[in-house]
Amino acid sequence: MKSGTVAALLTLTVVMGALAGYFVGTVNQRTTTSVSIVTTTKYVYLPNGQPFMDEPAVYSSLGYPKITYNGYSRYISPEPNYTFTYHTPNVYLRVGNVTVPVISLTRAVGLAAQAAKLNPTNFSLAEADFIPGDIMNGSLSSRPSWGLFFTESYDGYWIYGSCGNGAYSVFVSVDALDGTVSNSANTYCSAPNLPITSRFELRVNSAYALRVVRAANLSGVPTALEKNGTVDFIEPRIVSFGPSSNNLAFQNPLNSSYSGATRLCWVVRMYSPVPGYGYQGTFTVDAETGELVSGWAQALFPNSHYEYVTGSPIFASAHNLNVSRETFKIDGNAVGVSGSVPVVIPNVVIARPGSTGTVELGFSSTVGSDVNATFSFSDPLPGYQALLPSGLPMGVSIQTSSRTLIIPSNGQMSTNLLISVDQSAPMGTYFIELKATLYDSHWAQPGESRVFFFLSIWNGSGQWPAPPNPQPYPHA
Repeated sequence: MKSGTVAALLTLTVVMGALAGYFVGTVNQRTTTSVSIVTTTKYVYLPNGQPFMDEPAVYSSLGYPKITYNGYSRYISPEPNYTFTYHTPNVYLRVGNVTVPVISLTRAVGLAAQAAKLNPTNFSLAEADFIPGDIMNGSLSSRPSWGLFFTESYDGYWIYGSCGNGAYSVFVSVDALDGTVSNSANTYCSAPNLPITSRFELRVNSAYALRVVRAANLSGVPTALEKNGTVDFIEPRIVSFGPSSNNLAFQNPLNSSYSGATRLCWVVRMYSPVPGYGYQGTFTVDAETGELVSGWAQALFPNSHYEYVTGSPIFASAHNLNVSRETFKIDGNAVGVSGSVPVVIPNVVIARPGSTGTVELGFSSTVGSDVNATFSFSDPLPGYQALLPSGLPMGVSIQTSSRTLIIPSNGQMSTNLLISVDQSAPMGTYFIELKATLYDSHWAQPGESRVFFFLSIWNGSGQWPAPPNPQPYPHA
């Protein structure tokens, strides 16, 4: 058992103390649960010599292939291949992570390329998104998969395609359990058929291309975008111009002599939060001559505005309590494995019988006025754990340091949870729900923010007591 788990682990897993919020809509008020994940960006450099994984040098230097983990972070083995969730009428939250064998990336790439009939001489793997499966209450509810993006190349440069945010050429989805390729994988998008007959030369660099765009003064393109827009994509790509182009941004080149031509260009994509609700734009600069070939911009639609309050334990603040990563077993049949498989809960608060400790509880608000919060406890898994009507285990008392907490407008505030355990309290692990009832004079009715965490009453000897094990939810 490892104690004193750092708070950074919370931001990477967001399992215990999952964020729940009260949202104020434009008409009605509603309570919902939201989970946010904050991660760092990393890149995986695969060994050379693997088919489809030898990137042209210019794209390898840009960090390709990009291997992602469910769109949140970069997938680096051994990340968990499944999430374990609780799902009842009262709660739907991630509990922990499960790592059991799945199809490797190399094998998935081979299966995808075979199904899409790709040739490694002119196609490269550009991005691979691993989407973990979900084990809900011990039963498999969604299967893990690899979402694979390939890009067609010519003369060492990639063609600007229509698949995904990276403008790739082909997308294929592969079931990471049995290798089945999705029937609709090849119809999602496909490589453009470009009449390429010439060789290409990259004579200007990205910095020069960006300066050309910044100095363009194009009609119909807001100055805020052109001069100060944030660049979110800049790469050399082979682009087809004119009415037959697969991209609206390339259909009307500034110089009509480019219409119908296929050129190697620096493609620059930018966005700006102003004017209005913001703009996004796509520009191309000829990579051989440095000439601005096209510029296109469109206004963004306004985003829905939600106001919410979220809360979670600050595990690093625990005093006279242990916070540790713990593991329990579930039946491996759910994922086709004989015997049992481990579920890892990243943060478990452990209190010894006869002890008193504290842990800080932090709240964050995006509401435009101060919000008052009062607290109570509730059993999130009724029928599956032995909690008293108070929502707490027998022999356990949890109190907040203040009966009412004022959470400032668009700010943060915290309170301490005082956890006291009787010497005779039975040992066990419990899923605790703290309910913050929220009040604001502008609201027609109170709101609610729910905070969940695992609490173990354990003296540290013998085996750690496993958490509740709900049965499969009938509506899953």
